[in-house]
Amino acid sequence: MSREELIQRYIEAILEKRKDISREELIRRIEEKKKHARVSEAYRGVWAVFSLANELGIRLEEVSLEKEIKIGSIVSGLTSISTRGRVIAVLEPREVESNDGKIMISRAIIGDSS
Repeated sequence: MSREELIQRYIEAILEKRKDISREELIRRIEEKKKHARVSEAYRGVWAVFSLANELGIRLEEVSLEKEIKIGSIVSGLTSISTRGRVIAVLEPREVESNDGKIMISRAIIGDSS
């Protein structure tokens, strides 16, 4: 799924939850948000949709778009996604600081057909 397709699905989810907002008004507000975004150009659309949804009281991360997302379709701002792939490498665990103190994390590199 392309970034634009993802944005369109999120727009549909917002319109489904907020019937008091027209598509035109929503698009206008998203475009306005994009003008003030402090993220890279590639992610401004996704950021703007998430930011506006948050202002409207809609949690897009709870919106199920599909059961699995291709790794190539993962963009900044997504949370709680499901994907399927092959583990290419597992990197050495390392200690990092978190709000709960020091924790150990390990990173994996995965890939799929995308």
